Amino acid sequence: MPTVAYDPTTHLVKPEPADDSVSSGFVNVTSVLDYVSLTAWLNEAIEGLTGCDVLGTMVSPLSGDWEKVSTYGTALTNLSRCLRGIADNVDVANVDLDLHWNGNAADAAYVYFSSASRSLSAHADAVERAAGQYQKLALDVWHFTEVLKGFLQSIVDQALLVLVFSAAGTALLETGVGAVAGYALAALELVNLIKTINKASAVVQAANVAFQTSFSTLTGIFKEVEDLGSIPTVNTVYDHPTAK
Repeated sequence: MPTVAYDPTTHLVKPEPADDSVSSGFVNVTSVLDYVSLTAWLNEAIEGLTGCDVLGTMVSPLSGDWEKVSTYGTALTNLSRCLRGIADNVDVANVDLDLHWNGNAADAAYVYFSSASRSLSAHADAVERAAGQYQKLALDVWHFTEVLKGFLQSIVDQALLVLVFSAAGTALLETGVGAVAGYALAALELVNLIKTINKASAVVQAANVAFQTSFSTLTGIFKEVEDLGSIPTVNTVYDHPTAK
């Protein structure tokens, strides 16, 4: 009886997202600005008390959920490893069977199993490339989310300053000079706020182009999988005496 190398279904485990560590590329170089952001402090306090990342929740409809994208990439990696394991097992069994079986049927079986193994390996390669692309996309989504959170923090901080300076101008209305200074600072901060919003809009547009490029790459990979066709199967079952 031909032997197999191992059970490839051991790779079919529950997928998990990638580890969001610095070594994996999850680095936010602007996080140092959180220390001077009132909005960041409030968000961190709320997250510590409730477990809810308010800023992350607000931007996720626009940026996406990197953990879900990464988890799907992990699932594809597991599938690729399973397919490759099956291909290896087919190769091992095919070589073993060829040593004990001769004749036309044996030759035909060898050709079929060799073809099936190559097809399995080709599918595994394509799925593995798709998995890598999904992990890259997940990292891009994470960075985009962090950038959007940073912009949102700045927008809220600047809006608060506009309110504070406007309130100061109103409070100092009777002094004249104080009112002018307060409203001038409010106007200046309002200009900065508009600039921040425009920058955020430009970043969103650039990210959209980058995501479309990733989607196009994935479309090409899945088209490649489709072009590979089905893994060869036999039309009828052959009951060989040694396969008992």
